[in-house]
Amino acid sequence: MFLLRLFRVAMAAEELRLRHLIRRAMIRATLGVVAVMLFFSAVIFGHLAGWALLRRTLQPYEVALIFVGVDLLIGLILIWLALRMPPTALERDALAVRERALDEAAESLSVTAMVVRLIDLLLPAKSRD
Repeated sequence: MFLLRLFRVAMAAEELRLRHLIRRAMIRATLGVVAVMLFFSAVIFGHLAGWALLRRTLQPYEVALIFVGVDLLIGLILIWLALRMPPTALERDALAVRERALDEAAESLSVTAMVVRLIDLLLPAKSRD
């Protein structure tokens, strides 16, 4: 009975953790899609305006290299921000509860196995039949 309760607690904690993990992933994906759309529109219009402005004083290849460098920098910053979102406190707590419950369940199983083995050793084979 105690073992089943531990497994239920572990499963409930894991379900809670996964629900929040999925929710966080969906929020990240939504924010990423919106950011990409805004980024592309801003980059397109910014490129047009910047090209027109810089073309007055620089050669076309120099302007192109400037735009490539700035675009790469902005892309790296956005990737860094997307990867930086850590698990929430609730997810960490649910994972800790799950691990604790599974550890206790494993200990309970090993104690039960030792008791069964001890009974097998102590009772003669004929009395068990």
